[in-house]
Amino acid sequence: MPKHSVFVGNLTWRVRSRHLRELFASTPGVQSVEVVFHTTSPRRSAGYGFVSFSSKEAAEAAISTFNGTKLMGRSINVMFKDDNAKKNKSAAPTEEDLKAESSEQIVS
Repeated sequence: MPKHSVFVGNLTWRVRSRHLRELFASTPGVQSVEVVFHTTSPRRSAGYGFVSFSSKEAAEAAISTFNGTKLMGRSINVMFKDDNAKKNKSAAPTEEDLKAESSEQIVS
């Protein structure tokens, strides 16, 4: 069974796979969810992950639904995995994202 993977970028370091799973739960056809982590200590999210779908249509629906959605205070980028490689667009946080995350840490 072929998988149709989407790249999910601009994730805050606090995001775990369960957060992505919960976000995409309303989308049919989700097969797997993975947040990529740095191997350094402390282990933190690398700022991106992947969600695999059973059909291209389900993946396209997820992209149109969730691209630009806020997750834990940051707008996420959702696109086909191959599109991300072609674009080679940085998922670096904006100054606004950094300020929001910094103020969240102070409150937490």
